[in-house]
Amino acid sequence: MGAPTSADAIAQASLAIVQQWPRPSEAPSNQVLHFCCEGTTNWHGFACDILDRARRLAPELAWTITSAQQIKAISTAEFAAPAPRPANSQLDCSLTDKQFGLKRPHWSQALNDVLVQLLAKPLG
Repeated sequence: MGAPTSADAIAQASLAIVQQWPRPSEAPSNQVLHFCCEGTTNWHGFACDILDRARRLAPELAWTITSAQQIKAISTAEFAAPAPRPANSQLDCSLTDKQFGLKRPHWSQALNDVLVQLLAKPLG
């Protein structure tokens, strides 16, 4: 489980943080600040959502995969990753939220924004 986060969302958050820097000493300077989009999903859910949204945004394209049923869900153990992965990689962004008051986008909205840019289509 995790929150897919676009480079654009990271860049916007980084800019907002830099514009507020330095903050009064509300937290120790050695604190690690995390940022990711709101919400959670798994890789299978993310892949299915990408397919669904992309096909709705660009139905005229010749899609090889036409249905979420064609995307097979597998366990982390079945995926031969070169390094072990945690079952839940959701970051705790509470300190970042508290320190900088960021409004983190939901991962599905960030995904939609990326797909609109990639497919060069307005939302419909």
